[in-house]
Amino acid sequence: MEITTIVPGDLPALSRFCNQNIEYDTFTPQLIEDKTFGDPHFDPESVLVSKEGGRIVAFMPGLWKEKDGRRVGWIKWFAVERDRRRRGIGSLLLEELEDRFRKQGVQEIRVSDCAPNYLQPGIDPRNTAAVAFLLRRGYAKTGDFFHMETELAELDLKTEQREKTLGEEGFSFRRLELQDREGFLAFLGGDPREEAYRVDKCYQQEPISCHIALHGGNVVAYAQYDVDRPGWFGGMRTADQFRRTKGLGTILFKRCLADMRRLGYRSALIGWVAPLYFYAKIVDARVCRTMWLMRKS
Repeated sequence: MEITTIVPGDLPALSRFCNQNIEYDTFTPQLIEDKTFGDPHFDPESVLVSKEGGRIVAFMPGLWKEKDGRRVGWIKWFAVERDRRRRGIGSLLLEELEDRFRKQGVQEIRVSDCAPNYLQPGIDPRNTAAVAFLLRRGYAKTGDFFHMETELAELDLKTEQREKTLGEEGFSFRRLELQDREGFLAFLGGDPREEAYRVDKCYQQEPISCHIALHGGNVVAYAQYDVDRPGWFGGMRTADQFRRTKGLGTILFKRCLADMRRLGYRSALIGWVAPLYFYAKIVDARVCRTMWLMRKS
């Protein structure tokens, strides 16, 4: 068995491999390309592939970045071919990735929650063998997140009246435009590479998959969709001074869902949820999937 790093020519075979050996997610070459080469923190030395006789038998994409004054590594996801499991292949791949991280000065390794370009924001505990594999190797559960889902067909997504009322207070609502890019990035205010990745993903969609609220000519809230995956809503944020007072988020959220319904989506997945009550109240969204956060010093 040889351990190599990913090359573009691996993408079709990796897509087949992941679909055959990972439950609960569906892969395409385009998705794997986006989640590896397309990541703003892509490190070719951290995306590992194990092969036997030229055939892929394991895959473990990783990355590392500076976070909160130290270096943190991530295992984005991993899989071993079903009939090759419990033969030490996964352990060898993990040891190799951990060693590469150690040489880069990484102090902590996390699993999957590598915003802004994650496959999933954690590891699905239904993949019990994968969870057990990590626990045996010193990784610990540190929290959990969940996804919610809502059916779109019967939702009342009208926002015109509320928009008109807020218009009298100086607010306006519209789709993000190309000339908004720099002002929008300034509003987001995070890591420039990470924020640019998410904003530019919106611009790649037709129509542009982001709606904004403006006040005094400045962006004060946004909501977006089809950024993390097709059919996914998120993220969204409202400026602190307008949170929970004007309903800006509700308007932008409904505008995005209305787009998604027009595009033919039957449902919308709301990823990496924090405000459970908000989505449950506004669109009767239900929890549909749970993810564990795991990490190791």
